Amino acid sequence: MEDCGVEAIVIDNDCLPGTREIVEANVGGVVREVVRHPREGTFDWSGILRHKEEIANSRNSDWMMLWDTDEFRQAPDGADDFRTAIRAADEAGYTTVNFDEFVFVPVTESEEHRGTDYVAGLETYYYFAPRPQHRANAWRKPGGNVALMKGAGHTVAFGGQRVSPDHFAMRHFLFLSHAHGMQKYLGRSYSDEDQTKGWSSERRNTTVETFRLPDPTTMKRKSAGVAWDRSDRRAQHPTFIYTAMDGIEGT
Repeated sequence: MEDCGVEAIVIDNDCLPGTREIVEANVGGVVREVVRHPREGTFDWSGILRHKEEIANSRNSDWMMLWDTDEFRQAPDGADDFRTAIRAADEAGYTTVNFDEFVFVPVTESEEHRGTDYVAGLETYYYFAPRPQHRANAWRKPGGNVALMKGAGHTVAFGGQRVSPDHFAMRHFLFLSHAHGMQKYLGRSYSDEDQTKGWSSERRNTTVETFRLPDPTTMKRKSAGVAWDRSDRRAQHPTFIYTAMDGIEGT
C-alpha cells in the first residue's frame, strides 16, 4: 500500500486472504483502522455506503475522502503532490475537492494486467463525466454530519460547501483484462435495496454477449509527462449496454 500522506480506514467486505494480509501488514502505518462489513452473499453498495457514512461522521480528521480499491487518486497537473494540493485547497477556503474520472481498461482480449504494476502498464483510458462535479468526494470535515447516500458515494453533501476549481484526477481501473471484467460483472449479485434504487443496472444486466472492450481508436493514452485529455467526455461506459431506466452507477 502506498503512503501518499494520508491514513486509511479500511472496510473489509470479506476480502480475499491475500488482500487481508496486505492490509494487516500496514496497520499502525498507512492503515489507521480496519472495520468489518460482512458480504452476506450479495454486493450491497447501499449497506457499505451507510457504513462509510457512519465512519465519516464518527471519526476525527481534518479532511476525509472516499477511496475504493480500484481507484488511484492524484493531485492536479503541475502540483507537487497530493497532500500539498489538498492543503492549498484548504488554505484557499475550499471545503470539497472534485476528481475528474479517467477510466482505464484494456482494449484487446490478450491483455492481462493482473499481478502487474497496472498503474504504469495500463495506459488506455477515456474521460468519464456523466454530470458536473461527478466525483466531489474529498472534503474538509464540517461541524455537522455529511450525507453520502444521495450521491451514491460519488459526491458528498453538507452545508456551506465550496468546491475547489482545481481539477484533481482519479484513475479508475474498472477491470484489468477481458477475463477479469467478465469474472467481476457476470459473477456478481446485487442486494435488493440496490436493485430497487436502480443502481448498477447496466452492470447487473451484463451478459457474455453484451460485455465488450472499447474500440481502441476511441481511447486516449496516458504516459509519464503527458497531460490528461478531457476531450470527448463520456456519460456512459462503453463496456456496458444501457437502457433508459438505468440509475446512478455503483462501483
